[in-house]
Amino acid sequence: MKVLIVDHVKFIRRTLACLIGGHGFETVTAETGAAALQYLLNDPYIHAVVTDLHLPDLCGSEIIEEAKKITRLTDTGIAPTPAFILLTAERNEKVLDSALERGFVQVMRKPPDEAKLIAQLLSIQEDTRDQPPVASANSEAEPQTPLKCPLHQDIPLANDLVAALATIGEAVDALISFDDADGVRRLHKELSPLSQLVEGFLSEHSVRPLPQSQAFAGT
Repeated sequence: MKVLIVDHVKFIRRTLACLIGGHGFETVTAETGAAALQYLLNDPYIHAVVTDLHLPDLCGSEIIEEAKKITRLTDTGIAPTPAFILLTAERNEKVLDSALERGFVQVMRKPPDEAKLIAQLLSIQEDTRDQPPVASANSEAEPQTPLKCPLHQDIPLANDLVAALATIGEAVDALISFDDADGVRRLHKELSPLSQLVEGFLSEHSVRPLPQSQAFAGT
């Protein structure tokens, strides 16, 4: 079964692709809601979508609404709208409950419970077992490259990194919202544990880190 992963953070997209792909699923990834919809328009054989809630252009719920408007034709007829799983750092229970009402089959917080996520994908696969065989579809939403992912061999560390990135995202949101020194201090505070996690990962896998001047070049 083919799974579309949607998140604006590249590290999270690649980590999820490794995790899900490691269980035998085919994966494609998109950075924005618009790119995700382009994938769905071009490929009627995507049966599941794992998406973040807050994206640069659309929210996860808006992607569902737009996906329902897309007619996806296969050799045997019209393909159904894929099943959507929400994976988010959102902590507001009302927002999460609303997501279920809007059509998500599962709502999960970052970092994901691997067993729970894969069980849900297997359930979706079972529901779609009578669909036509997966066929290749041309898409330029985001070029795919083979993944050599040591993170899949160290899921606890990967989950820690994803959780840290989600927390950093919340800090950035606070900085943008309040535009004050408190936001800056919070961002600095949250960056410290993330740096330690990255250093631990690099050391664990014998990867030599770049000097800061090179690591941030071009960002």
